[in-house]
Amino acid sequence: MKYLELNAETVVCNEDDFLQSYGLRAFNLLKLFKVAKDFGFVVPTSVLISSELSRDVCRFGQSLNFTGVPARFSLSADDRIDAYCKYLSENHPALLEIARLVDKGNAPIIRGTLCSEGYNDLSFAGVCHSYIPKLNIDFDTNVYNGIAKVLSSTFSPYANYYFNIHDIPVKKNDVGIIMMEMISKPLFHVTAYVYKSEIRIKYFFTPETGTLYAGGGEVIVTEKDEEVILEKEFGEFATIWQKTIDVLRKIPEVIENADCPIDVEFLIAQKHNSYELNIVQARKLSPVHLNNYLCSQNFPMSNIAKQVLIPESFIYHSVGRFKGRLCTGGFKSRWMKNDLPNIFMVKHDSGEGLFRFLEELPKDFCGVGLIVTHPEMRTHDHLQYSVYEDPRFSFVLHVEDSAVSNLKDGMILKVTSNGKRVSIEEQDEIVIDGIHINFIHSLDEIDESLVSAVFLVGFMGEEIIAGRNE
Repeated sequence: MKYLELNAETVVCNEDDFLQSYGLRAFNLLKLFKVAKDFGFVVPTSVLISSELSRDVCRFGQSLNFTGVPARFSLSADDRIDAYCKYLSENHPALLEIARLVDKGNAPIIRGTLCSEGYNDLSFAGVCHSYIPKLNIDFDTNVYNGIAKVLSSTFSPYANYYFNIHDIPVKKNDVGIIMMEMISKPLFHVTAYVYKSEIRIKYFFTPETGTLYAGGGEVIVTEKDEEVILEKEFGEFATIWQKTIDVLRKIPEVIENADCPIDVEFLIAQKHNSYELNIVQARKLSPVHLNNYLCSQNFPMSNIAKQVLIPESFIYHSVGRFKGRLCTGGFKSRWMKNDLPNIFMVKHDSGEGLFRFLEELPKDFCGVGLIVTHPEMRTHDHLQYSVYEDPRFSFVLHVEDSAVSNLKDGMILKVTSNGKRVSIEEQDEIVIDGIHINFIHSLDEIDESLVSAVFLVGFMGEEIIAGRNE
């Protein structure tokens, strides 16, 4: 079985061969190893396993008939995982010895890296899973189960959606494996989007890897006031965060070039009497996210009356102006019309609600807007990032439920976004049976000389069900 221990001295003779064997994520990891010591961070000990293993396992899988239904959109069926695990244990016992190279016999984290990554500069976010070893099962089971789950994840409903919506030539059988030392008790688990002028951070407190997050937050760091921001946000940890920010600003040039925004995943952990920065992944942003950032630099935001204001987020909002009719009932909403583009408002619901909508929406249904609503404590998942790449949507916004609670089915909305802030203006009209109905706000003064008659009208959806001359 072909494998490779990564370190700063690892030499790649042929980049294309490396990418076909181990994938783009692994290649970026190697770039990080090369500069880690000089920059002052750590890449956890890692061993790569060639995609030859995944092709062998998938050939075995093709001979079986998997019938299980995944419990969640991001998971593969249990019967596939069980079959893969059994096959690996019976036919690839050498995996255990390779895994022991990582961390002195402690079970490693297992990550997957599709060899098709890089196609059209797409992110492939969440398509290939990572597996965190479980504390209550033995080393061998963790290794086999981890690899089985990673390889089967490319057949999950989410992976199928991603490959289909982007017309990616199917290469699900070509998956490199990264076995990585587990940082068992990090203080922070962080995703950072690194731009030339700022760094946008989503962080979580992690009492122990694999356990539920114990709080967290979002912060945007700019050079102008970074010391004040870090001190306010992180208090006693401000010093290690200052060092982390200094390192992050150097990483774009390592991965691509100094001007290229990147996505970095890292952990800050305590080691002895000091803190240590562990970078576990870095990749350049996909084109749609890069475009949102670039367009945001020179997009004017005018003052609009009677508007809903959406604050900035750790992910840039889509940029531009869009007018359309709000549909809160999904693709089956009775408000869907051809006179205006549709703006769908969908509950994220831990990813499940958003994914159901994405599967329901026809592939050729393009040019629409999407508002994804979240509870006050917003979780973090790959779908929140990758949905921007879905070619069916002209714009995507992530907002808190409370911010848009007054928006109703059928309203005509005008959305203006510079990527950082968003205004949603109600156009104060709906159209029923070809009749334009305008709404007058209770605070507006009415010129009574213009009123010729007053009617009380009741309607449901697009049907007028009652009318009375007042």
